[in-house]
Order: sequence, then C-alpha cells, then structure tokens
Amino acid sequence: MSDDTIIEILDRRAIEHDAGRVSAKGIWARRLGALSIPVVVIAGLLHRFGQLDTPTLLGSIAAGCVIASAAVLMAFATLVTVWRFGWKGLGDAGIGVVYAACILVIPVYVTVIYFDKPMITDVTTDPLNPPEMPAAQAQRPPLSNPVHYDDALIAVQRIAYPEIVPLRAALAPPEVYEIVLDIVDEMGWQVLDARSPHDGISGRVEAVTHSLLFGFANDVVVRIAYDGDRTTVDMRARSRFGRHDLGANAKIIDKFLTDLASRLSVPGVGGTDTQ
Repeated sequence: MSDDTIIEILDRRAIEHDAGRVSAKGIWARRLGALSIPVVVIAGLLHRFGQLDTPTLLGSIAAGCVIASAAVLMAFATLVTVWRFGWKGLGDAGIGVVYAACILVIPVYVTVIYFDKPMITDVTTDPLNPPEMPAAQAQRPPLSNPVHYDDALIAVQRIAYPEIVPLRAALAPPEVYEIVLDIVDEMGWQVLDARSPHDGISGRVEAVTHSLLFGFANDVVVRIAYDGDRTTVDMRARSRFGRHDLGANAKIIDKFLTDLASRLSVPGVGGTDTQ
C-alpha cells in the first residue's frame, strides 16, 4: 500500500470522525433556552401570588431575557460550526431558539408598545382636579411611584388619550355608587376604601387591579360626585412601579367607564347624559 493511499484513508477517517461530532455550543443553546423559561415563569407565579416583590420580578425577567439571548448567540455559533466543520448540533440549537423565543417575545412586545404609547404612569379623567388616593398612599410599598399627580402629564395625556374624560349620568350619586361597587366586584379588584356619596359629599372607591400575566399592580380610584341633581364620575389609575405603563392605565379606565356607561344606559362616555 502506497504512502498516498494511507494518507487518503487517514484523511477520510478524520473527516468522518469530525462529521459525527456534536457541537457543545448547540447543547448549551438548548440548555440556556430551557433555563430562561423557569426563571421567568417561577418569578411571575411567585409575584402573582404575592410572594415576590415587583422590583425582584423585573430583575428576574431581565435575567431570563439575558439567558435567552445567550441561547440565541450559542445557536448562531452552532450554525457557524456546522457550516465550517459539518458537525451535528443544529437540532439542539433550534430547540434552544424556540425556548428562547418564548421569553424574548416579552422585550419585543414591550419595545413596540414603549414607542407607541407615551411615557406616562398616571391617567385620570380630570387632570385639573384628579381624584386623590389616600388609601393607596398608605399601602404604597418601598420604591414604588408616588401618588402625587404631576401636572406635566396633563398635555401628554390629552394628546395621547383624548377619549379619557368624565362620565355624566342623570341618576343620583348613591345609585351610581352601588353600580360602581358591583362592577369593581365583578372585575375582581381589591377594594382598599369605599365611601358612599351623601349630603352633597362625593363618594369614592379605591381599589387595586392586577395585570393578568404577571400581576403588576395598578391603583385605581373612582370618584362619584354630585353635579346638581345628576352625577359626574371621574377615575384615576396609577402604576405602582415603572416609568411607563404601556397604555395599561388608559385601558383600565376606558374599560370600566364603558361598562358603567352601558349599565347606566349612557350612549357614550365623556359628558353624554342619560336619556
């Protein structure tokens, strides 16, 4: 057997050996992608049931996103290795990317909404005289946003949410108050304080609502005020944490007042009287 033949056999065996190798990067892509999911899910569940504070949850979500990003980078590195050396590992890398995508959809969604909605965490139907939140202030956890309304938000809100305006109805305030309580109960909000309107004094319902997925808390107050022989209903919703509510507070107010208007037979929200 010639030396050239021996070299060819050795080269072929080396190529076949390399082709059977599995890239460690692909394995790590799968592992990191899989790890990112429980990091976020467990933290979300603990926060949802009151066992974890919001700053820690936000940190856990950020950590999960970093791990998921690392999985994607490992998957890309695996692709390069497979392309150059013919190693195996694309299957593991692909699974890792799928796992990572389940978590990375969170920052993608937040980024889209972040640039679509104004940077605001406090929305009210009456910016010039916003309903106060004394009960919320008493229960405000450390590092949370203050309940004081910032007048600088008035112009921003009017441009972004012109539909957020008071609701006016022909029913007496005590009657409207009872309907408000019913809606709050049906929505599953946690009531902090409830005071019925009487003798010309406005009534109020303060409550806390939590987002469906992670349970982020938003303080809400509904003010039921006398307006002659009619009623004016104002609302305010305030995020407890963060600098951007991603449009959540406006949605809370709009949904509530739309439901209330329907029950009061008000044709439209925002100053339309009952017939």
